[in-house]
Order: sequence, then C-alpha cells, then structure tokens
Amino acid sequence: MKQSELAPKGQELPPSTLFVVATPIGNLSDFSERARTTLADVDGILAEDTRQAQKLLNILNVKKKVLRSDEHQSSIQPLLEALRRGERWALVSDAGTPGISDPGASVVAAAREAGFDVVPVPGPCAFVALASISGWRCNPLEFVGFLPRKESEVLELFAQAKARSRPDGAFAFYESPQRIQSSLEYLSRPEVSSTLGINGMVLGKELTKIHEKVWSGLPSDLLIVLRNLHDDSVWRGEWCGLVSFQAPHAHASVAQAKEWERLLELLLGARMSSSDAVDIVRRFFDELPVSRRDIYQRALEMKK
Repeated sequence: MKQSELAPKGQELPPSTLFVVATPIGNLSDFSERARTTLADVDGILAEDTRQAQKLLNILNVKKKVLRSDEHQSSIQPLLEALRRGERWALVSDAGTPGISDPGASVVAAAREAGFDVVPVPGPCAFVALASISGWRCNPLEFVGFLPRKESEVLELFAQAKARSRPDGAFAFYESPQRIQSSLEYLSRPEVSSTLGINGMVLGKELTKIHEKVWSGLPSDLLIVLRNLHDDSVWRGEWCGLVSFQAPHAHASVAQAKEWERLLELLLGARMSSSDAVDIVRRFFDELPVSRRDIYQRALEMKK
C-alpha cells in the first residue's frame, strides 16, 4: 500500500465524501489517531445522539457542526446537499462502528446511491471484541443485532440460526439491560434449551471499561450469575452475547423424531404459522425420514 493511500495527518481529505468513523465502546484509548484526525478535518458530523457526540468532541477539543442522524429523509437530505457542495462529513454512532445495528446503514445507503464515496474509518465493535476473547473459532460468526422482544420471534431467530450453524460457528447478538434477564429465563427453560441444542454461551458487559465482565456457560448458568449480581451495573449499558449450538443431527433416529416433533410444537406454541414452522424444522435437521407434507400434517394435528 502506498503511503498516500494511508491518508496521513495533514493530508487533505477527499471532497464530497462520507467517512464512517468508529468510536470507542468504553475506553478512549481505543480511539485511533486516524479517527481523531478525520473528525478534526471534516466539515460536519452526523451523530446517532448529538449530545454523546458532543461529549467526545469536547474531549478531543474539536469544534464541529453536529447534526442528528436517523433513517428519515429530513436528516439525510441536508447531508446529501452538503456532499454535493464538495463538503466532507463524518458519521458516528453512540459507540462502536456505525451502521452495525443502528440507523447509520440508511445514511450510508443514501450516500452511496447518490453516487458519493463512503470511506470506512474502522475501530471498536462490541461483538467482534467479545468473539476475540471467547476462545471459540467463530467460523463463521453470524451477527443478528438486538434480540426481538417477543418470545416467539426469539425462538424463531435461534431455531433458524441453529439450522444454519456449523461445528465451529457462533451466533452474536446484543440485548438491552432491561431484557437480558427475561431473555435468559426463556432460553433456560428445559424445553427450549434442550430443543435448540444450545452448547454454550458467552456474555459480555461493560467491554473495554474498568468494570468489564465476561461470563460463559449454559443459559441457566448465566441466569444464576445474573441473579446473584449485587450492584446496579446489570441495569446499565448494553449486553453482548455469543451462542454456539450442538452440531445438527446428520442421521435420523427414533430419538430425533421426538426432537423434531418437540421443536414443531414449540414453534406452533409461539404462534408461528404451520408453513414457517415446518420450514424451520426441515432446516434444523440435516436429514429426516419424513416428508414436508407429513410434517405439515403433524402441525395441523397439533393445532387441533
């Protein structure tokens, strides 16, 4: 790579360009020199939360125009007009890498569709940080953002992830402090945990901060840990999780027949349509000695 391609400090940023700048998720020392320089040199900044962005700029002693970023055209249009004038803008999230489970993706899509260059300024990302200290190969690593609010949607999400899983793979998610306990309670139910075949879980809290905490075990183990935390930190900040699944069954058996029926019953109990539930069951198991039609017929019988 040529030195000019590294955009060293002092080199003018290219015009009509949006820079997607990753910011620290807790430790300011993780903020790269390139990210600092970019924020100092752009003409303006789009931020998920303008107050949070202003705190960071104050620490950096940088004074810039800061506008709120969301998925609505009312915030995207001013950016596109500024880029047309040749200005350089940066996009930041509350913490971490913009566009990952936040409204930034819509801003980037609009800028690219309008023909402007979008340049990444990479840095911290919570689920990647957690994966790096999990001890798992995470090959592949699938990220699904925040868990759904409804139990039926959580079940569907995990069942689909299990159906796609590989022996060395992992499934990453975020969860709010208000819902982390109820999510673990649901995943700890024997009929849910055994049917999904959850092999292990890693939970991270306050990553990169002084009070960073990381636990591993089955959902039921982590639920016990959570219930025994004696401070208020559990209710502050977002949680990050990794899940691994037992390898999908390669050959059918009598025991497996009971397992697919149990999964089907769980999915239907979560008010999923018969057709969707059947599709998930078929993906969940590599091979079944029954046809899709037979599984669908069993679903109809269960609904009676």
